[in-house]
Amino acid sequence: MPLRVGHRSLAPLLMGGALFGYVLGKAAQAASGTSPPVTKQDLTKWSSSGAFVAAAFHVGQLLGLEPESEDPLRQFGSLEEIATEVCALPRGLESLEEQDSELTPQDKLNMTVMDVRGLLGEMCTMGFVLNLWETKIMRFVAPNRS
Repeated sequence: MPLRVGHRSLAPLLMGGALFGYVLGKAAQAASGTSPPVTKQDLTKWSSSGAFVAAAFHVGQLLGLEPESEDPLRQFGSLEEIATEVCALPRGLESLEEQDSELTPQDKLNMTVMDVRGLLGEMCTMGFVLNLWETKIMRFVAPNRS
């Protein structure tokens, strides 16, 4: 099934997928007793700027987004806002121009629902792995920190 989406609406959804995977990683560690339980704040915020930067950079590269800053840590800073849904673009070009005059044909992504599912799965996996790597690094760097 074709799905017409724009970069601006798909990027926050993919970041939401990455954060979901990141939280799943935290929950898995909490279930095994190696970290504190997941809190409500964990569900909406990255606890590590490094994990956010890695996920945002990956989404930016996947979607061909223009960097917002020359600072490598803030290149895709606007992706800090996440989404749980995506808005499809209208079919007609006239209505597309009426809805968002800044949207160019290069901003449109013609994808299928399966494509978006695959990207969400990739980002969820990436978030999960980022959390695991981060935990391993912290145990090495600060072994006495709980």
